[in-house]
Amino acid sequence: MRLMSIMKCLLRIFFFLVYYASMAQTDHDSNSLLIREDTIDHSLDKKELFIPKPKKAALYSAVFPGAGQFYNRHYIKIPFLYAGLGYFIYRSQQNRGNYQCFQRTYKNALFNGLIPDDIRCNGKIVDIRNFNTSGLKQRRDAYRKNMELAYIGAGVLYLFNILDAYVDAHLQSFDISEDLSLQLSPRIMPDYSGQNSLGFVARWTF
Repeated sequence: MRLMSIMKCLLRIFFFLVYYASMAQTDHDSNSLLIREDTIDHSLDKKELFIPKPKKAALYSAVFPGAGQFYNRHYIKIPFLYAGLGYFIYRSQQNRGNYQCFQRTYKNALFNGLIPDDIRCNGKIVDIRNFNTSGLKQRRDAYRKNMELAYIGAGVLYLFNILDAYVDAHLQSFDISEDLSLQLSPRIMPDYSGQNSLGFVARWTF
């Protein structure tokens, strides 16, 4: 009988230890899961709380167009930026080639009095049999004007690229959290005649 009592006591202790160990393991696993979740949440918060520096974004775009937009993580703007720059550069080079072509032809007609039937400009044959000296000058000036406008367009787009990166970085640092609120409350206030009138008070909290 005594041996049976000892065995029962040992079994109870064994089952108690097993139960305690399982409960401790469960608590450890739950704590580890909470720690991992907190770590994941903090890592996500760090990614979501990325705030670019406006001056750095502007400097990047000034050194290399589109780099500021890449730094601000607005990648969709970069193809449109380069499409615009490519268009203006292409137009400037086309008009520059035509301008130089008509400039040479105009000088030759002005000093030698010779106007050929056609000329090659940018790899294309241009018929100028009906042109006189004045017509060559007008066409030359038109190409020069278009060339200068294309240069101006490229320069404006380059400056806009810097301004966009700077302003975009500022907007990303602007506080739009749920703590911002605007409250309107009615209030009775005296007017200029000394009489009370109903008004509203606006309260901005952030």
